[in-house]
Amino acid sequence: MEGYQIYQTLGHQWGMCTSLCRLGFAYLGQGEILKAKDCFNEALELSRVYQMTPVSMYALVGMAAALAQEGEDQTAVELYQYAQRNPQTPALYLQQASRWIPQSDQKILPNTKSALTMGGEADGLDDIIDTVNQAWGRHAL
Repeated sequence: MEGYQIYQTLGHQWGMCTSLCRLGFAYLGQGEILKAKDCFNEALELSRVYQMTPVSMYALVGMAAALAQEGEDQTAVELYQYAQRNPQTPALYLQQASRWIPQSDQKILPNTKSALTMGGEADGLDDIIDTVNQAWGRHAL
C-alpha cells in the first residue's frame, strides 16, 4: 500500500493503477478475495479515468482471477478471454493471472449467458468495466 501512496502523492497515474493491480494479486495470493476485488475495481475506475487501456486489461484479468477463486468460472474465463483478445493487453498481465483461470483456453459457448452479458451484449471496454463494477461492486477495505 505504501507504493500506491507514494505514486498517489506524486500524481503518477500509471504507478497508482499498476500498484493497485499488484496489491490485488498479492491479496489474491493470501486468499483475501474481497480485498483483491476492491483493488482491481479501483484500478479499473482509475485506468478508465486516465484512459489507460493496458492497465484496464490488467485489472480485468485480476478480477477474472478473483472471480475464479469464488467459483465464477464461466465469467472468469469470459473476462480473461476478453483481455486476451485485446491487442493492448501485455502478455505479462495474462501470464500473471493465468494460474487462477480454469481452462483459460476453453471456448465460451455462444449461447451461455454469464453475469457479464446478462444485461445485454456488453462488448466495449466501458461496458465491461460498468458491468464488472455493478456485478461485483466495491467492499470496505
